Amino acid sequence: MPPTKYLAILLVVLAIPVAMIGACHYIENPKTNYNSMAEVQADGAVTRGWVPSFIPKETTEITEQHNIDTNNGFISFKLPNRGLIVNGNPCKPIDHNGVKWFDSYPIWWPSEIQGSSPESSKLPYYYCDSGIVGTEHKGRQYIWLPGA
Repeated sequence: MPPTKYLAILLVVLAIPVAMIGACHYIENPKTNYNSMAEVQADGAVTRGWVPSFIPKETTEITEQHNIDTNNGFISFKLPNRGLIVNGNPCKPIDHNGVKWFDSYPIWWPSEIQGSSPESSKLPYYYCDSGIVGTEHKGRQYIWLPGA
């Protein structure tokens, strides 16, 4: 067999595990985009605990992603004509140092809202029921939920 065939076989053999690892990431970390809270409700994401029930019905452009193993969840959305949703009941202000930061974040999560980022200390944070933490960044609301 010519050396190029061996190389081709080797590349295929190496590519299969890499593709499987990549696929597992998306299976373990499903991401869903919704246009409205009505879509979130219809999909059952609130009932399943992936989206907090206190998010107002007028919320739009919702992105939800969670890790099936850790149950850590990440949500981003727009709230037209309102300030920070988590500023108030059931949420209270919390100092940056009191935030439970995660070891990893979804690729779409802004680096400014990660504990290791110097910019993260400049944002307001709010602690809500069940360990939910939230903030606002560049016109979007961000909420993360610690797993069980």
